Amino acid sequence: MSWIPIQTFPIEQDLAQIHHVLQSRGLVHRVIEYNGRQVLYVSEQYQDAARQLLAMWQRGEHIDRNYASAAAVTVKPAMQLRQTPVTLALILLSALGYVLVAIPELIHWQLALMFVPMDLVQGQWLDVQSLSDTFERAQYWRLVTPAFVHFSILHLVFNSLWTWELGRRIERLNGALFAMLFFLFAAFAANISQYFWPSDAARFGGMSGVVYAYLGYIAVIHRLLPRPETSLPRGITAFMLAWLAICMTGIVDQAIEGGVANGAHLGGLIAGVAIALLQAMFKRTHSERT
Repeated sequence: MSWIPIQTFPIEQDLAQIHHVLQSRGLVHRVIEYNGRQVLYVSEQYQDAARQLLAMWQRGEHIDRNYASAAAVTVKPAMQLRQTPVTLALILLSALGYVLVAIPELIHWQLALMFVPMDLVQGQWLDVQSLSDTFERAQYWRLVTPAFVHFSILHLVFNSLWTWELGRRIERLNGALFAMLFFLFAAFAANISQYFWPSDAARFGGMSGVVYAYLGYIAVIHRLLPRPETSLPRGITAFMLAWLAICMTGIVDQAIEGGVANGAHLGGLIAGVAIALLQAMFKRTHSERT
């Protein structure tokens, strides 16, 4: 569920009446204290009806009980997609990355997305270069593009679902530019961590490192600057961290071809936490100055 901030009120103002008005009409909402103010949030699909009700309430107008019909607004999927273009683009690019893996004739395009230059000779990965080759050839896109490469349909679906669930929360909260910069930093952190992780696999990919960056960011920023968008269902963070710990043991590697990119997961998680801490520090410093 996506939440929209409608209006702020003084901390001492009693909002019981507007709460009753909204609740009686089935408009899902909540009030959160932030920076010494009360912030009224409503579920996205009800924002227009809530704004009208709030305006009528503030003007002291009588609100007809039948006005509830105006609140019967359905969620428009197309509108949600337009509001999260970066998240949608990442999922589409991930799907394209899977296509490059699934179709053998496109192998050279897949190789162009790997973290370092490499070649495939008679079914064997040969001529694997180093990170310095990536820089010497000015192929800087390789620093992030492995995130789009997915090696199975399950790999793609799993990462895409988490990208949509977590990524769109961050984009709705901070905007498309922040979401894009977040991805670039998180993907680089995840890829560089995996590259230096003790592993024999030079060919790695997937959005899971970015997904863990999303998770780390949301878990920390919700504690420091709580907002409805960063409120995850109970158990999600614990489950993801438990999965990370289990993968670290190496047990899961036996069941997954190519193994699990533990370095990418850990690097992404740390990157997300770092972004959250820096953002919270900046916002608090800015708030104190103003």
